[in-house]
Amino acid sequence: MTIDWGWWGGSFTNFRSPSLKGIDMTEMNDFVVLENGRKADISLYGAVMDVALDRIMQLDKGVPFTSKQLLGKCFWSGLERGEQSVAGMCLLDAVRKGLLPLLSEHLWSHEYPKKFRIQ
Repeated sequence: MTIDWGWWGGSFTNFRSPSLKGIDMTEMNDFVVLENGRKADISLYGAVMDVALDRIMQLDKGVPFTSKQLLGKCFWSGLERGEQSVAGMCLLDAVRKGLLPLLSEHLWSHEYPKKFRIQ
């Protein structure tokens, strides 16, 4: 799969993010085992981390954001529907592991938060 991120201009396949330093890769091949037990492509996890870290600097503190808003229209629209769901899970996983300066907000009784807030 090849996705043009526009600002990045790279290929999604084999992308290795410098933001993955906090992830235990001892038992991984090309995926990360998320906190909920599901697997996510290591390239997608890294891309989500990089985009989120970049976008956090541009967004207002205290304002709640959906995964789509936080990751931006360019990134989000480049993902297929199933990948969008996994990207949201990657974002939540990184937040729960303390890798991103975000708080999750459970606005409804739902397994996944609907919004994130910058710490």
